[in-house]
Amino acid sequence: MNPKKVLHIIPGYGGGISSTVRNLVNSIDTHRVLIDVASFSKYSEDFCNEIQSKKGKLFTLTRINKTSLFRCIKEYCSILSKNGPYDAVHIHIIGYKGFYFSLLSRLCGIKRVILHAHVASDKGSEIWYNKLKMIGSRMITNIAADEFASCSKMASEYLFGKKIVKKHQVMHIPNSINVNKFSITLSSNEKAKMKEALKIEEDTLVIGHIGQFGYQKNHEFMVEIIKEMKERNIQFKWLFIGVGKERERIEAEIDKNGCSDVVLFLGRREDVHRLFQIMDVTVLPSHFEGLPTVTVETQAAGIPTVISSKVTDEVNMQLGLVQILPLEDGEDAWIDAILKMSKVKSPDKDILVNSMFNRGFTTEAAARLYEAYIWNEIHHYTLGDEIRCEMF
Repeated sequence: MNPKKVLHIIPGYGGGISSTVRNLVNSIDTHRVLIDVASFSKYSEDFCNEIQSKKGKLFTLTRINKTSLFRCIKEYCSILSKNGPYDAVHIHIIGYKGFYFSLLSRLCGIKRVILHAHVASDKGSEIWYNKLKMIGSRMITNIAADEFASCSKMASEYLFGKKIVKKHQVMHIPNSINVNKFSITLSSNEKAKMKEALKIEEDTLVIGHIGQFGYQKNHEFMVEIIKEMKERNIQFKWLFIGVGKERERIEAEIDKNGCSDVVLFLGRREDVHRLFQIMDVTVLPSHFEGLPTVTVETQAAGIPTVISSKVTDEVNMQLGLVQILPLEDGEDAWIDAILKMSKVKSPDKDILVNSMFNRGFTTEAAARLYEAYIWNEIHHYTLGDEIRCEMF
């Protein structure tokens, strides 16, 4: 039996989409499925090594614009003809770009095109002309795809439309993680050293946020929470982990409000799984999300979190570690929730791991789901459904 070969097209390396594909590749059975990756950006050395160790190839595409269009077409068709035959092309880009890759794939003889939804809204999506654009984008997406995949029901409804979801035409693939990596236990001595390195005093409440600095993550609201917490004389440190175009502006806001002493900007970190171990609680007041992998990670780490009601509740593993709160409740309610959740105790590791596996959020479970999907052994899956034992 030869493995099925799939080309994944992602917008770029370094975000949640590339992490989803990376985790999938790391646990895939190469006797069943081989995965190649194409994107518009360069990759890290680690990412290249991981893909290649699983017999995959990586390609960097020229960005699509008026002057480079014909070169892009030639380049993409060359990838398909020289590295195939591919049993499927899995596109993590929607709208006209998704249609572009879908059309080229079909012209090159690809019989199966999968479009994958990753977001559940966008900035300004409530404005009438953006709603019209979204209707057009859905129509294009539905024409472009043979099959639909998604990270959550909320993302599916936003990008494909409620009719597609109601007809059970979407394969929901969990944003999986390596549970063993995040469910580590550090000694008291190790935690003390980490806090000392960050100049965090003992008995200080440590609050974390992990995410890119941009509209989606709602940093402005977090600035208001930080201001109010300082005014209440709460002893705390707030850790911002991530990069993005809005970082400098948020740093300036923190400084302007006299809160620099209680906030640390740590940038991009490769040791987030270890940093979780010194946090008492994490916060995610997003304006929208597809399904935030970071909230899966925090639960695997046993860290409680407060998230906005704009985030799909499919991310809740029912471990008592997630509180969902509307943004409209305001910063006082959020502060009360943060303080309350910071006292929640973590379940035993076995309970954490079993819950993640049964819901498909471990890399192993998600990989088995994906293998079954590519081999047409399963056509529909909804997050929260129990994984069938016979699949393993």
